[in-house]
Amino acid sequence: MVFVVPFLAACGEKPAPAADTPAAAAEQSQDTTTDTTPLQASKIGTLPVLDRLSPDHRCSSQSFEGLTTIVRELTYAGDVPPRTIQVSLAAPERGFQIVNIDITSRRETSPGQEERERVFVVFTPTGEVQSGTREYTSASDPGANTRAGLQPGDDASAKQLAQDVVDQCGASAR
Repeated sequence: MVFVVPFLAACGEKPAPAADTPAAAAEQSQDTTTDTTPLQASKIGTLPVLDRLSPDHRCSSQSFEGLTTIVRELTYAGDVPPRTIQVSLAAPERGFQIVNIDITSRRETSPGQEERERVFVVFTPTGEVQSGTREYTSASDPGANTRAGLQPGDDASAKQLAQDVVDQCGASAR
């Protein structure tokens, strides 16, 4: 310990005082203050991505063949709120046929500018959520762009919305 103090003094650093007195504790807390600049609040969850389906919508379907788990993809496009929902389906042998759901909602923020929020969820063959993400992007404010995991309740909402798309678009888009 005798070597540490002269070495620190030689480097121009003073050793931190022991915080055994009020003055030393105050000096130490002033030396260790951190930057308290507020971070921009996340805008994830501000668009109606997981809202119920609207009666005004369009459905389409695409089939896939070959070495892929996904055999069919249903696309729901709605106007209230403006969003696109894609549900990928596996063959019936999989058990829970919904492989994933990809939802993108958008809103105009100013003429020619819009913000988007996306929820993407992957399901297991038993219907549990395997993984999921939320993303927010803004053309007018790139600093607000964020990506995060699912929020509480998103898994059940996404699963129900996927089933609603299958119910509304599955038969009509064959």
